[in-house]
Amino acid sequence: PEAGNRKSPSRAGRETVAAELSQPPQIESFNVTMPGVTASGSATLASGGGLARVALPRLDLGTWLSARGRYRPAAGGRAARLEVDGGRLDLRNRPSISGGGGRPPDVVARLDSVTVSDELQLTGLRANLAGATGSTGALSARVNNIEPFTADLVRRRAGIAALLRTENAGALLAAANLFSRARGGRLEMSLVPNGQPGTYDGHLQVTDASLHGVGTAASIISALSIVGAIEQMSGEGIVFSDAGARFTLSPGLLDLQSAYAEGPSLGLTVDGTVDLNNQQLALRGSVSPVYFLNRLGAARRGQGLINVG
Repeated sequence: PEAGNRKSPSRAGRETVAAELSQPPQIESFNVTMPGVTASGSATLASGGGLARVALPRLDLGTWLSARGRYRPAAGGRAARLEVDGGRLDLRNRPSISGGGGRPPDVVARLDSVTVSDELQLTGLRANLAGATGSTGALSARVNNIEPFTADLVRRRAGIAALLRTENAGALLAAANLFSRARGGRLEMSLVPNGQPGTYDGHLQVTDASLHGVGTAASIISALSIVGAIEQMSGEGIVFSDAGARFTLSPGLLDLQSAYAEGPSLGLTVDGTVDLNNQQLALRGSVSPVYFLNRLGAARRGQGLINVG
């Protein structure tokens, strides 16, 4: 169940083992082939029985995992440890996996690629996560083999929460095929599993970014302020010193509860939904021109006393 696989009695499987009955016994090699699983490796047995260490130069699970590594079971108060030396993970095909109970293993992983969706792939992934509930870990990777990011990981009851960071928000969003008109900016984004399958509550914060090629209407509204006119004449685009959003991300749907962006020349607010599967938007919001003056007295971030809905 921990691997998301079960062989029915009606389907055949095959296992071969070469072992040495020494003290402790050694499993020199084993090969397992059954529907959805191909594994080969070797193992050392503990003197009191059970596994001491397993080497897996090949492990294929369905169409979602192909990897190699080592596993050391828990013993003497020490946590189990899983080391992954390379391979690929496809989250699109990952089955529903049952937990095995007890303390999860410490994980140190290197993966060549992790496919998140048809358009999003993490390459050169490096991660480590301690097994105890509430412990922390770290992850780094490149988005679609272009832009790097780092993440802090925390194990929660509902899954693993992540705090992602990058020093170039515009490049990261473009690499992920999400938005190509942002430039620069420091990004922090938290994703916390909320207990629903594949669903996360998120918070996004971006500072010191700019938008380019946003169209005539936005450019005119920005140019209404002296600051906005200077920004456009200098080629800086529309500058936003601060932007943020709260959202819920579920399979195929982004529910944007509140989002804002504010800069010297323009303020924005928006909420609504994004249908990721059908690439459809249902958003509403307002634009506040001459924002550095219009902001005075406003009650909500991204809005001014005068707004265009």
